[in-house]
Amino acid sequence: MVCDTKVEANNKLRWFLREILYKKTWTQHPEYKVILAKIIAEDLRLHGFSWQADRVLNHLHRWMRSQKIDLSVHVKISKDLATARAVDTSLSIERGGVSP
Repeated sequence: MVCDTKVEANNKLRWFLREILYKKTWTQHPEYKVILAKIIAEDLRLHGFSWQADRVLNHLHRWMRSQKIDLSVHVKISKDLATARAVDTSLSIERGGVSP
């Protein structure tokens, strides 16, 4: 989803926060939220909406703290976001590990 205006960028930010990050989705795979957040933040930044990109990452970090999880995910973004792929994904939870 390309954002051409500030209104569209704000709508994208709002959508991510309401429908993805703070909803009970992907509870078994929270790393998907991290990957999507990084893709959205990079897309917003590439289109000149750095404030919205920073808010995505701020909320992501707050959410991660509230869930007591430490997700280390590195996402390589290509020019075509549809071909974005996770390069290195590791998941650890504060109290013990996670079994796959």
